[in-house]
Amino acid sequence: LDQHVEYKRMQDGLTTTMNNEKVTRLEALNFKFKYVSWEERMDQLKAFKQEHGHLSIPQKDPVLGAWIQSIRRQCKLFQDGKPARDINAKRMEDLNGIGFQTKMKKQPILTEDDNKAFDGMIEKMSDFKKQHGHCKVTKVLDPVLHNWVVRQRVDYKRIQEGKPSRLTVQRLMKLTDMGFAFRQKESYKTWEERMDQMRQFKADNGHINIPISHPGLGEFVGRQRVTYRQLVDGLKSAMTEERAQELRDLGFDFQVDNRKDKNNMQKPKSWEERYAELLAFKEEFGHTVVPQHTPGLGSWVHNQRKDYKLMNLGKKSAMGPEKALKLTSIGFVFDVFDAKRRKRNEDVSSDEE
Repeated sequence: LDQHVEYKRMQDGLTTTMNNEKVTRLEALNFKFKYVSWEERMDQLKAFKQEHGHLSIPQKDPVLGAWIQSIRRQCKLFQDGKPARDINAKRMEDLNGIGFQTKMKKQPILTEDDNKAFDGMIEKMSDFKKQHGHCKVTKVLDPVLHNWVVRQRVDYKRIQEGKPSRLTVQRLMKLTDMGFAFRQKESYKTWEERMDQMRQFKADNGHINIPISHPGLGEFVGRQRVTYRQLVDGLKSAMTEERAQELRDLGFDFQVDNRKDKNNMQKPKSWEERYAELLAFKEEFGHTVVPQHTPGLGSWVHNQRKDYKLMNLGKKSAMGPEKALKLTSIGFVFDVFDAKRRKRNEDVSSDEE
């Protein structure tokens, strides 16, 4: 392992104990050096961001996972003025240039009093929901609770922007379980308005590779890929040939025919792709309660609920704050039975009135 590390440092022009003579002697013994240059790693990072719209690379990622964890540690060492094996000022600049967070975010320190105050407002919100049947607090109904609700939405936005936030996973789950909507419903936009936004994006950025995490167009482009796939497969779809051609003329890539590898085996769909399918399902049926027998999407939705429950219990889970926030923002139901029970109670209350 040390020989690989020192060889890499030599190739990168860094201080090392490796030299050409040692390389020749090791190669004569059929020693195979493993080397990926810094430039290649940067290209891999850019490709990841192009595909996923962010650089929050999970540790289990087969290509970048272990490397990115090492880079994060070395960035912190460099910032603290300590020796960092693979990081220097130029490389820090490279990482910052593509949007990689090299500075450690300092989250607000929440005291026991802060948490008690939050729980007190949660109780107040619960009482409000029991009385009104929803969590849409206005200044007229309750000015104090309304101001608190506004602060939660501000903290939610800060998480989306990658900024420090007081909205912890535990707080997120308490609000989510109550049915709180972090993002107020966006006004409806016509197809023509969306296409105008797409053209503007292309004019501003020089391309139309919009990540699904884009706040204005991400969900829209995700739905277009899902509905186009349905059209290609001969299924009922909101996509038409005219709309598909309009998107092609703009340079939009539907990414339908590139999902198979060299062995002609279909690759599993990413979380973002399934999320886009869920958006298309909601657009068609008006809700996110996908039947479990629905091919592909049904089992994925079931897994999201299981992962959320594990996260809630503090156990190892594929669910994280970002995913939970995205699901929450579209009205995803994490507990179907609880939702049905609340609906029955609301119906009974309406009948009594």
